[in-house]
Amino acid sequence: MQRAIAAHMVKSALQLAPHVTAVHEVDLSQVVAHRERNKDSLVGGGVRLTYSAYFVFAAARALAEVPTVNSRWHDDALEVFSDANIGMVTAIEHGLMVPVVRRAQTLDLAEIARALHELTDKARHGRLTAHETRGSTFAITNHGMGGSILATPIIHQPHAAILGIGKLQKRAMVVEEGGVDQIRIRPMIFATLTIDHRVLDASSANAYMCRFGAILQDPGAWS
Repeated sequence: MQRAIAAHMVKSALQLAPHVTAVHEVDLSQVVAHRERNKDSLVGGGVRLTYSAYFVFAAARALAEVPTVNSRWHDDALEVFSDANIGMVTAIEHGLMVPVVRRAQTLDLAEIARALHELTDKARHGRLTAHETRGSTFAITNHGMGGSILATPIIHQPHAAILGIGKLQKRAMVVEEGGVDQIRIRPMIFATLTIDHRVLDASSANAYMCRFGAILQDPGAWS
């Protein structure tokens, strides 16, 4: 499995897609507060609400607004997908698996949390079916779970982009309150979008990341 993963990554990076990465900083104050209130009750059935559920929710909604990110390049044409089938890169004992949350743009936060719980549990116990690992149109890697602050993930071919989520950290931020700059401690992440530069440019990448960050800061979008 490790050889297959390595070969796939080298093919992705060196032979097919020129990689460019946009880095954005995102304030998760609203997400942290909402999760703290709802982590044990929103989903039920022993399924806890994870930060990854918020990331999948925001990623899917942002794809609907910047649809070219949810695409793949063919030899002579660009294929843009209507459904956000999001692959969640998951660490297992001997490597990585990418189970797929299908039609994520149609799911609410609790439904995404439940789907992630079921898929990651299957992945870690070797019970994923072939159907559950195929057909993704976009991928997310939450590398911050392993302690990484910032990374530039390699695109999961044949996707046009991959979203990377860094470690959640409390950082001192300058914020404006009543027209006056103040220093406040905020829970922050670095989020990256690595793109296939044949398909997307910096403008599209930054437009997507701005929407992704805005959705995470808007409780009305997901609560």
